[in-house]
Amino acid sequence: MDRYPIKAPKKKPVPIYLKALVVKNTQGQFLLEKMKAKSYWQAFGISP
Repeated sequence: MDRYPIKAPKKKPVPIYLKALVVKNTQGQFLLEKMKAKSYWQAFGISP
């Protein structure tokens, strides 16, 4: 039995809490900047 690998117990997922803020000016425009990073996050906008 010593030769078989033992599976490590799975860890519980850690909850992630996010908050978001959207800014809209008087002309009906949303104030966002495009992400500059070359990654998955580049498709998202951030507040200035």
